[in-house]
Amino acid sequence: MAKKVVKKNVRVPCGNGWPMLIVGALVLANAYWPIVSWPVFIGWLAVICGLSKMIVPCK
Repeated sequence: MAKKVVKKNVRVPCGNGWPMLIVGALVLANAYWPIVSWPVFIGWLAVICGLSKMIVPCK
């Protein structure tokens, strides 16, 4: 009988790509319609990404 091999330190991706799609759309929107400066925009993106990591746990 074959033994089941256990892999250590294998990273399983979380999510399905929707957050990256939303971030890309926000970057394009800020490039075409500059509402705030880029440092403020990047700061808010970091806050949104951090909150989404806290709310949506990895399975």
